[in-house]
Amino acid sequence: DALLVLGEVATRKKHLDEAICLYSEIPDDGKDAGVKARMARGEIYLNQGRLSLALADVEYALKHRPDSTHLINRVGFILGLAGRRFEAIPYL
Repeated sequence: DALLVLGEVATRKKHLDEAICLYSEIPDDGKDAGVKARMARGEIYLNQGRLSLALADVEYALKHRPDSTHLINRVGFILGLAGRRFEAIPYL
């Protein structure tokens, strides 16, 4: 959880590369911290316009939180931004 807090601090200070590195250090093991890290890193990627990376992170989070309406909508939003509107339809 310390890496999550440090990642959030770095994000708020606009040290986005540092935040990405911190979030990337958290294992992708399906546990809560890893899912939160991927969600946060995905949002950074989205804000940077790195849509394929954002989509990968948000889809990972959705896989582990399939009932999250926020994540469902986020996948649809990213797909729409990427010009993949027909793929986005089930998520919107």
